[in-house]
Amino acid sequence: MVIKNIRSICFFSIVLIFSFNVFAKNSDKSIIEIGNCYQLQDITKMEANYVQVSDIDCSSINQHKPIGDGSKPFIGSYDGQNFTITGITFVQKGDDYNGENAGLFGIVKNATIKRVVLTDYYIEATSGDAGALAGVADVSIIENSYAQNGKVVGGDRSVGGLVGYSRDSHIMNTYAKGEVVGKDSLYSVNVGGLVGHSHSDLIENSYAAGNVKAYANVAGGLIGRSYATEIVNCYATGDVSSTRGSVGGLIGETWVTDLYKTYATGNVTAEGSYVGGLVGYADGGGTIENSYAQGNVTGERYVGGAIGYEAWAANYINIYAVGLVEGENAGGLIGQMISYFPPNIIASYWDTETSGQTFSEGGEGRTTSQMKLLDTSIPTYEGWNENVWFFEENEYPVLF
Repeated sequence: MVIKNIRSICFFSIVLIFSFNVFAKNSDKSIIEIGNCYQLQDITKMEANYVQVSDIDCSSINQHKPIGDGSKPFIGSYDGQNFTITGITFVQKGDDYNGENAGLFGIVKNATIKRVVLTDYYIEATSGDAGALAGVADVSIIENSYAQNGKVVGGDRSVGGLVGYSRDSHIMNTYAKGEVVGKDSLYSVNVGGLVGHSHSDLIENSYAAGNVKAYANVAGGLIGRSYATEIVNCYATGDVSSTRGSVGGLIGETWVTDLYKTYATGNVTAEGSYVGGLVGYADGGGTIENSYAQGNVTGERYVGGAIGYEAWAANYINIYAVGLVEGENAGGLIGQMISYFPPNIIASYWDTETSGQTFSEGGEGRTTSQMKLLDTSIPTYEGWNENVWFFEENEYPVLF
């Protein structure tokens, strides 16, 4: 079932109008070629169209200056043409750059970024949003772009493997394979393998494969915190660990977020509460459909194989969890939920043997043999679409 609602229709309309305006605005601009690191560092025309024409090595540059800031964001376009940018290094010290954002781009707004490939990078922020590609993406399009073999370290704001904070943007066909670390902070920090904080975005056909380590209160293998975001055909494979709570293998905390065809396979470990193999804390409704979690999950309280804590009448359709679940108020599929706003759960399961849990706040428990279709005496996966799921005897189902 394709997730459609009024919010999605409005979002797509905004994206279409925005895309037309961006390309109309830039259609009469000449293209500026970028062929080396000095030219990359010298980008000053924030409204221009740039095209990368060769691989670029920036390893000899001690301190990269992020392109675009709060007073003058990048509003043009950059096409990397799948050439690499190697060795970008940015370390923010104290209150340098007045809390501006860290990444190849500091902030992009009404911009289009595509076919950018970052390798061997190191980005560290103390007081701004941080991501390998962009600290902040605001009403922008990011597509076919990748970050690999690097590390992003965040401070007081959101930190992500690709983008730190994203709002009203379309992120598609992207991945991040580097490590992401959120440092200890007194503020609310969001740490994600791909995006730290996603607000009203569409994210599709993307994944994160790096480990996420957080000394913060919201962390996820793909996204730290999501608000009114739609996520389609995405996954995370890295392990997620945190000294606090709201931690998930895919997303740490969701609010009115829809997930369709998603999964997480990494182990999740937290010293706090609200910990899930897929989502740590789910609030505000939303739908999770055709999704699964396979990693082990350990937390203090409210720990679930898929969902740690369900707070508000969400829809869970065709999901499963199989990892070991440990903690207080634990459940094989869902750890805890608010009884007066219960979720709608349809054809969703957990493995009672591998999880070590005979209880869940929702869903149906099955043995390993039943989950792997070796024992069909009790129906499992009723109504699941064989065009969406691949079933093989003695294996857990996976998504096409």
